[in-house]
Amino acid sequence: MPRQKKRERSEYYKPRALSEETYVTLTDIKNWLYCPLIVYYNRVLKAKPLTETIQEYGRQTHKQEIARILRRKGIAPWERKIYIIREYETELTSPRLKLKGIIDIIAMNQHGQIFPIEIKYMKSNKGKPWQDHKYQLTAQALLIEENYKKPVDRGYIYYQQDGKTIRIRIDDNDKQYTKHIIKKILEVITTEKPPKTRTPKNKCTGGCGYRWICQI
Repeated sequence: MPRQKKRERSEYYKPRALSEETYVTLTDIKNWLYCPLIVYYNRVLKAKPLTETIQEYGRQTHKQEIARILRRKGIAPWERKIYIIREYETELTSPRLKLKGIIDIIAMNQHGQIFPIEIKYMKSNKGKPWQDHKYQLTAQALLIEENYKKPVDRGYIYYQQDGKTIRIRIDDNDKQYTKHIIKKILEVITTEKPPKTRTPKNKCTGGCGYRWICQI
């Protein structure tokens, strides 16, 4: 009888990572670049961040800004005429890359070149993109390439608080690095072990919403 129970358990029990499809999200990639521990808290421990009022307000104005860009039909002096490929906030998935996420705007110019547009309710890094935003945008480029079978070599981030639109070139090195990040995140999710790397304590601002749980 005990042997029978053991066989039944081995037949039906599987680790979580093997019993369901695991995907990395665009938000995971942004969080990983900001601090890898956020991914662990969110995807493994299922802990909820304590968001601040400004973050909530940013979410409320996000769709308003997207709608304004769509009405304007342009994003910057470099792309004065764009065509919207899909309605805003399109969710794309890549089973091959184990990647998925929602892209604010997928656009194409008059030359047939396709690219993502990301809206951020915050200031830019003194006129430059923040690193976590750059690779989040690169991940969007990978999703577009996978789903539309067109090369993507750039994207745009609009920083609402200082009104700056930044054009970001996306090359093969950026894409390979993003794929490396995806693998590292999958490793944390499937092994359920905290990442070895993390943001140094002297650089941590606590703005991620996990100060209540973080012990760095």
